Amino acid sequence: MPHHIQMSEMERLQMMEALRFENHCAKKISAYMDQVQDPQIRSLLQQLANKGQQHINALSGI
Repeated sequence: MPHHIQMSEMERLQMMEALRFENHCAKKISAYMDQVQDPQIRSLLQQLANKGQQHINALSGI
């Protein structure tokens, strides 16, 4: 259940910027995963992608 937090316009804009940044990172990680062959690096990128998705979900729920 999402939390509805009262925030100022500046805080809302900062949250939107953080969400844009996380989405940008997710796209870059996906592009890197398409290029890399090393399984250890792919695993690390997958971990980063998972953590980034958690951040996106958290920011989207506020």
